Amino acid sequence: MGKIIQEESRTLQEFYPDPKLRHMVHYKFAHIFLPQSIHSNPHSFFSTIFKQYEQESALDPTLIIQGGWRLFEAMNGLLGIDSDSVFRRVSDLTMSIQVVAGKPVAVVQMPPPEQSLEVFLIAIVLLNSSTNPENWPQDLQARVFTLEAPHPDYHGDRIGMVCEWTNDFKHRNFGFGVLAEIKIFLEVLAQLILAPDYRADVTYAPHDKNKFKYFT
Repeated sequence: MGKIIQEESRTLQEFYPDPKLRHMVHYKFAHIFLPQSIHSNPHSFFSTIFKQYEQESALDPTLIIQGGWRLFEAMNGLLGIDSDSVFRRVSDLTMSIQVVAGKPVAVVQMPPPEQSLEVFLIAIVLLNSSTNPENWPQDLQARVFTLEAPHPDYHGDRIGMVCEWTNDFKHRNFGFGVLAEIKIFLEVLAQLILAPDYRADVTYAPHDKNKFKYFT
């Protein structure tokens, strides 16, 4: 008989009432864990999303990102002793699938930022127009864009800076901000996708490239 899994659904703030720890998990998931996981194996990430796509039975995108969050917590020792029997669902973490400039895009809505550099939205762009994994090359590529809270004195202003994590794990800041709404963010990304050589104002590599591969 299979083990019964109980779901515990709370906001990120409820799971992590300590502001310092909450900032750490928010930042590390959006800026380190997820971009490195995607770039380590974009083919597997998008195959998971579009599994059995032709039969219209693709997995729920939010369930996929929740699974990623659970693995992130497990790898960082953040789960309790009941982790095998309880599925911790972060209720303000969601994912949807959009089409931008002819490319499939997984859009992650992060829990609301509370501090500078935390992320409103993450857009993972499949650099292939097909949603059928059978038509993808094994060396499939993706781009990972972020919309980040810009100011140290952030107090709820919903303007985010448009940035990108590259596949060599460099952070690019394009030098302009937009309203933190999915529709507006994707309109801007359409222009960046169509102009892949668009110059970033600032590019730097802030972390060691220690990849976390959970989409394998």
